[in-house]
Amino acid sequence: SGSFFKEQVFPPRRPPPRGPRGREDATTAVSALAAANGAWGVRVHAVRPSLDAVKVAHAWMRGKP
Repeated sequence: SGSFFKEQVFPPRRPPPRGPRGREDATTAVSALAAANGAWGVRVHAVRPSLDAVKVAHAWMRGKP
């Protein structure tokens, strides 16, 4: 899952521990990468940042805004 993946990148044992809100930037990045690689959708808690990231990823791939 996305949470498992992010916990591997940001292990909770490294101080300071990151809660779910502390991983939101990583979620946004994963959303953009998933979109760039053809994912149909992603499940997120904060929709707006991920939606913006997906729009940017699609514009980047098309070469225009």
